[in-house]
Amino acid sequence: MQRVLFFMLLLGVCIMGIVGLKDMRPIDQANQSLMNVTVIYKNETKTVLIEPFATLDEVLEKVVLDGDVDERKINRQKIVAHRDVITIPTLTEIEPISINTATALELQVLTGVGPKMASDIVAYREEHGNFQMLEDLMLVKGMGVKKFEKIKADICL
Repeated sequence: MQRVLFFMLLLGVCIMGIVGLKDMRPIDQANQSLMNVTVIYKNETKTVLIEPFATLDEVLEKVVLDGDVDERKINRQKIVAHRDVITIPTLTEIEPISINTATALELQVLTGVGPKMASDIVAYREEHGNFQMLEDLMLVKGMGVKKFEKIKADICL
């Protein structure tokens, strides 16, 4: 009796194995190795398929970008992972700062203007009156042509 049960069990295992092998399908190797990365740019979402260990630079090559990407906030060498969500920052227009009315604290927002330079601008304005032209800002001690050129687009009278 035990031999019959053992034989029936062995026969059942073999039949199940054959049926299981018949139903097996190969795994698609191409899709298995690609990773999904979601890119958000200007409130639009796009999913990109990339190779493992791809850099952010490789992801950005697959997305259409305008010229308004803020490159200072992007590390193009960063390695992205599967299902990463990447938000691409854009350059935002900054409201120009009035050099005739801004406080020292407001002036410090400008690139290259620290507390000392900001207080020097306010002191010069109080001593000599309002600036008549943007270029008059170069009359303030410590404000050279290079520094002025950096902030010129962000200031007004």
